[in-house]
Amino acid sequence: MFMDEDCAGLNRLFCRITNGLYTLKDINAMERSFLGLLKYSLFVTEEDIAQFIQGHQKELQGLDILNTASRPAVAA
Repeated sequence: MFMDEDCAGLNRLFCRITNGLYTLKDINAMERSFLGLLKYSLFVTEEDIAQFIQGHQKELQGLDILNTASRPAVAA
């Protein structure tokens, strides 16, 4: 399963959050660089997510991600 995200809107938000420290061009370049490091391998299994959450419970404590990840998936 892949998520579709509004990259342009999200990247503009990151520009605002950084108070101009990074331009939209900078953030887009960082994203492309990061994806290149991953060799554009973006597939993640439910087991991968469960293992990550289990291994990082302390850091994730209180975040909605714990509740979201434990909910059953809704068929589209």
